[in-house]
Amino acid sequence: RRRHKRKRVGVDGLHSGKKKQKGPRNEFAGSLDDLKEGIPRIKSMCTSKDFFERFIAKRIPVVIETHPDSKEWKIKNWKGNEGIEYMRQRGGQCKIKVEQISEEGEFGKGNPKKEMKFQEFLDTLMSKKKSKSFKYYLTTQAEEEDSPVIPPPASGLKGDFPIKPELLCALVPHRVNLWMGASANGSSSGLHHDFHDNLYVLIRGRKRFTLFSPSDATKMYTYGNPSHIHWNGLIDYSPGAELRSDGAHPAEVAKVMLKVTNEKLEALQDSKAPQSEIDKAENEIEKYMEKCLDFEMMDESIEDPEANMSSQKSNHPMSFSKVSIPSLRRFVSKNPSLQDVSKYPKMKEARSWTVTLNEGQMLYLPAGWFHEVTSFGSDKTTACVDEKLEASSSTSSVHMALNYWMYPPSSKNFETPYEDSYWEHVMKSREEH
Repeated sequence: RRRHKRKRVGVDGLHSGKKKQKGPRNEFAGSLDDLKEGIPRIKSMCTSKDFFERFIAKRIPVVIETHPDSKEWKIKNWKGNEGIEYMRQRGGQCKIKVEQISEEGEFGKGNPKKEMKFQEFLDTLMSKKKSKSFKYYLTTQAEEEDSPVIPPPASGLKGDFPIKPELLCALVPHRVNLWMGASANGSSSGLHHDFHDNLYVLIRGRKRFTLFSPSDATKMYTYGNPSHIHWNGLIDYSPGAELRSDGAHPAEVAKVMLKVTNEKLEALQDSKAPQSEIDKAENEIEKYMEKCLDFEMMDESIEDPEANMSSQKSNHPMSFSKVSIPSLRRFVSKNPSLQDVSKYPKMKEARSWTVTLNEGQMLYLPAGWFHEVTSFGSDKTTACVDEKLEASSSTSSVHMALNYWMYPPSSKNFETPYEDSYWEHVMKSREEH
């Protein structure tokens, strides 16, 4: 059939002839008025629906002052010297990549990672020598979109935690990560934001979070240039066709859903289903074929927001802030005489929150919330300088957390948080892979 020339159609079905505006569209609709007294805290677990309506739908952080007590949570096995040995036995042979901590105590700036076995990292972490134990930090491992939901070394500890926590059961998991390091004076993640909803489960040590909402994204001096801040906080850097608010690329959605619907039609035909159901499936196929053709003619590249996270001018991830940690500390202090107003004038207008997370607590952080995390061991005074210290002393400088990254919801409805089943199919495909 002869193709007719089509007008370029954007994600929302709007023609690209729309007048281009200056700066990113900031549509963040989080309930910031609920944070006038600070980040809320709840002392006990609530139902998943209650949690969704109170925090996920409102796109605001919350501290949960307890860990789940269900049988599927066995992370207490990871505590103390016995916990380190337990982890060595379960996942010691896993190959991992670790980041090297800078002299300033920072990581996460896109520097090359060092490959080693998990047991080698644990040995380094437990070293009596400060120069060794404070050298590396275990961060997220899998960077490819189609990699397993639970990559090593967390994959070696399967059975000690659920793939989807009950509290976030409405959302689809993107990845489960294990974070480990050692620090006496605090190691910093740098100021940045994530592309997924985050449930941060602190197992050892303590963490201090400095937070900024997505509404202040344009004041964060990111290495990348945001094009759109969605209602749910997702920050999009796509130069062409935009991502959906749940992080999916519409062109990729059309491809996957076309394949799924074709399989559905074949099953209906094989089972001799009613003609009305077959007609409905055929209409869906035509709809997705039309969308695929639209994006093909737009000639847009299909990229995951994290697949090309480095800016063109540096190796730093686009979602990271250029504001140094000392400068950030001065801004958060609210002392005008200390702030780098000449270098970062917009930062002065941003609103910040500071939260301390202790062992046995969790933090829910919606997508797009900027955060700088400073990690400490269990003992604030531990420095492990004396090489004669017993191995048990070095464990007090260790900090450890498990976190869940979930695809952000595109609606405020608990029963239907996404507009289609795309992420469910992606997750199933990744698990089969």
